[in-house]
Amino acid sequence: MSFTKLSTMFSSLRTRMSQKLSRQESPRLIQERKDIYIAMLASTFRQNRIRARDESFRNTDGGAECSSLEALYDKSESELESMSLPSMTIVELRRLLQQRYGTEVTSIFKGFETVENKLRAGRIPLVKDLLGREYKEDEKLIWEYGKEGRDSSFLRRKRCAIKNVLDYKDWRSDVIGDDDDDDDNVAIDNVDDEDDNIDAFGNHQLICDDIVIRALRNAQIMNLSKAALLKEEFGYSTLALRSTIPNAGKGLFVNGGAMAGSILAFFPGEVWPREHLINRSVNSHFANDDNFQLSIRYDDIIVDSRSSPYNILDANPWALAHTVNHPPAAPAAKPNCRALTLNYTRDMGLDDDLVKFVPNVYARKPYLLTPAAAHERDDVLMHGLMLVAERDVLDEELFYDYRFNDVEGMVLPEWYVPCDAEETKSRWAD
Repeated sequence: MSFTKLSTMFSSLRTRMSQKLSRQESPRLIQERKDIYIAMLASTFRQNRIRARDESFRNTDGGAECSSLEALYDKSESELESMSLPSMTIVELRRLLQQRYGTEVTSIFKGFETVENKLRAGRIPLVKDLLGREYKEDEKLIWEYGKEGRDSSFLRRKRCAIKNVLDYKDWRSDVIGDDDDDDDNVAIDNVDDEDDNIDAFGNHQLICDDIVIRALRNAQIMNLSKAALLKEEFGYSTLALRSTIPNAGKGLFVNGGAMAGSILAFFPGEVWPREHLINRSVNSHFANDDNFQLSIRYDDIIVDSRSSPYNILDANPWALAHTVNHPPAAPAAKPNCRALTLNYTRDMGLDDDLVKFVPNVYARKPYLLTPAAAHERDDVLMHGLMLVAERDVLDEELFYDYRFNDVEGMVLPEWYVPCDAEETKSRWAD
């Protein structure tokens, strides 16, 4: 099924949900209901596709194929209808979403642990083999995408990134040969106003400290290798590279193909529970957010990613949601993922080998006796946020709607254009 057709399905769902949820609740609660319903539908659709062993997300439109997916989509809608979601309280809906995605998070963390063990055992020979295979596979995909008229910006960036680290390690002749052409290095894209001093990773090339360069290159090799192994594990992974948006620095890309409803990334950083935010003494802490990396959940818990790493990552290789950009206004792009609340709970089975992948810490611990805590029966270890695919995504840059709160006195950046002004207004309404 084409991405356009799938996006149209979910767009029509938003319209129907607006009509269904005209209940006596605040616009903000109604908007949260819509977001949860769409996320639940995408997840249910994904599960039904997996059960049907449908791998059509790498294919273009085809009659029988589309009919098959449309039938699965209708089935998914029917399953949600039978659950009577509109009659549930917002707390019940949040818990339902948590149950649905909690199991998937645990599975992803187990995949992270598997990949860590493989790299620990294989070391340099495995890394060189991985980079060589990725480079050659991407070369074939670029040719195929060119024939099909698909965008290959991500693949070209990744090939440039692989060349950069191979040259640094003097592995190029061993892995891909010296006679390989440098076509991918021609401005990566033909974007006239990009800074030529930014490399394929989105980093400044004028860094001249040998220790910093060595640390960066070693981290980049590890990130590329983990991405390759995780793609083998799940069918997709993510990589932070130079954004396709001119002068935007880094962006996050999906490496491979992920179905709508798939978890793509986690927001790292300090977590500020709501009860601490009413203390005026902490206001100054949030004064500077030049890179727009303060994220707030519907329950008013803040995830502060401003000090989180981009290159030398902690244990979680997908803790890169803070590098995802808002869709550009020109050329116009739509969000292909959305931010969703996630709690890391005891019933997820996060033992010592897995809990290290939780990419958050509390700036200040939550109080035990608050109205919010009374409803969290799952024994929350940590509050968090994640990005989930809104549609099928394939070898492309990820974008999500920042939904800035346009309050009086706030100066919004020139590049920001709301994706859906009505949804954004509802998100912040009382």
